[in-house]
Amino acid sequence: HYGTGLFSVSNGTVELKKDLNLGYDGTGIVERVGSGGSFAVTGKVMMSNTTEIASASILRFALDADGIKPIQVGGAVTATPGSRIEVDISAYAGKRGRHSLLTASSIEGNFEDAEITSAEGGPKVAGAKVVVGQKEIYLTLPTGMLILFQ
Repeated sequence: HYGTGLFSVSNGTVELKKDLNLGYDGTGIVERVGSGGSFAVTGKVMMSNTTEIASASILRFALDADGIKPIQVGGAVTATPGSRIEVDISAYAGKRGRHSLLTASSIEGNFEDAEITSAEGGPKVAGAKVVVGQKEIYLTLPTGMLILFQ
């Protein structure tokens, strides 16, 4: 009880044939690393957070040099307040634009503002943001030129 569980997928093929519950009785972290392999959940993903037992639900994404392959969820993703999304772009060396992180039949509930990090020496992307849509969570790395006048 009240521990931390980490489920990380970076290569190979993982298909969960049932529902995935995060943060039910402690801290649950699902991590998708890089563009290799695939990760699918045929059921739904339920993200729970309670202050009574200090539980937390975290979706963590780490792009490799080529980007990331999204988590595919056949059912709904439901997030309770306090659910978090973390994105690490330290290793990414590709083009700017839209990068799908997760797709689902629907996405419901509330996520805190996503945290986008980059290790020392990694890319610093002004205006990068995570968007939670009705069926997709994606990262945008803006393109174009920024000119500042003083």
